[in-house]
Amino acid sequence: MENKKSISELEKKLDSNLEDFEKANCSFGRKLLADSSNPTVSENPVSQSEVNAWLDLTEKRKEVTEKILKIKQLVSRLNELKGFSSEAQKKGKEQGKLLSKMQAEFVSLFYNNFKNENLACFEPLTDGKNSIQSDIDDAEDKLAQINKDMKEATVFQKIGLTPKMLTAQAKLEMAKGKLKKFFEKNGLAIFEDEAFQNFVNVKETIPQELSDLQGKILATCTVKKEAGLKFDSLSEEIDKLNAELESLDANKNTNKKITAHTKTMQEYDKKISEFCTNIGQNYVDSFFDSEGVQISEQSISDDEPYFEVVTDIAGKRAEIERIKCEIEYLQTQKKIEAKAKEIEKLKGKIKKYNESIQKKNALIKESEDKIENSEKEKAVLEEHAFEIKEKI
Repeated sequence: MENKKSISELEKKLDSNLEDFEKANCSFGRKLLADSSNPTVSENPVSQSEVNAWLDLTEKRKEVTEKILKIKQLVSRLNELKGFSSEAQKKGKEQGKLLSKMQAEFVSLFYNNFKNENLACFEPLTDGKNSIQSDIDDAEDKLAQINKDMKEATVFQKIGLTPKMLTAQAKLEMAKGKLKKFFEKNGLAIFEDEAFQNFVNVKETIPQELSDLQGKILATCTVKKEAGLKFDSLSEEIDKLNAELESLDANKNTNKKITAHTKTMQEYDKKISEFCTNIGQNYVDSFFDSEGVQISEQSISDDEPYFEVVTDIAGKRAEIERIKCEIEYLQTQKKIEAKAKEIEKLKGKIKKYNESIQKKNALIKESEDKIENSEKEKAVLEEHAFEIKEKI
């Protein structure tokens, strides 16, 4: 059990050392490539073709990375702008509704104050209002009559008049509501009528209520216009961002595009890592074998520019080889122990077989003795039988 545990621990240690060893080789290879591509460094440990291959991979990796970052930035900004655009559009609609309501209210108030000015734009209002006003007048007259009757009525008569009063009040409110809707429906068109606007502008004095409402309308117009301009500006920027995404082929299924680019980037990372690792290993191979032992005919001197890194990686090779040997030794010992157990088991079987053979040999001897005795007895009986037969 202890042996098994030791092997498991050594295997974990080996994996850790191999990972560290690969990182060291990759880092060293990257250093060699960077030095070889740097014109200010006199040493060129790597060939130009290898440097060009490395630069090509890193440039492609950079392009993919920049695409991912660009797409993410565009999407982030696009989502932000869409939020602002939605707010601007909502505000514009709210101000538009408020403006329409105030403009209709302005026309209604203006009409009530200046309906005798005989404006042509007031004609449809006059005709429509007169029809509704007739209903209002009828309801008010009826309500006034009921109120008069209520004052003179007895208790029981008041009970009968109450439902009539409620009905008259309801009709009056309905007629007033109808008149309000009439002005809301037709007031906006009149407010925007040029003749009406000219009439309002030349009017030197208007009631304070109309003046205040006019100020609110102008302020609301400004807010609505600003919201519209902001919405248009945001829409223009959103269109530009969408065009940029389209140029990156990421305007549809953006997340899938980012995932695809990320996968490509990871593939380049793997290729670059493997390439740099091989460069580092090949350089160390010039001085040390796979077990970290220095090659006699190619010794490395202290003044070698990469002496410390090379000897460090060689040391890692030696340590990895030592751990492998230790694992192999323990595995061999484990096999020896298994064979020893197998031998002991077979010896036990042989012992049992021998004991069984001895028992069977004893039974055979016993049977042979019985046969011999039976043969003798048989011969005596046969002789006796012969003697008896002679007498017959």
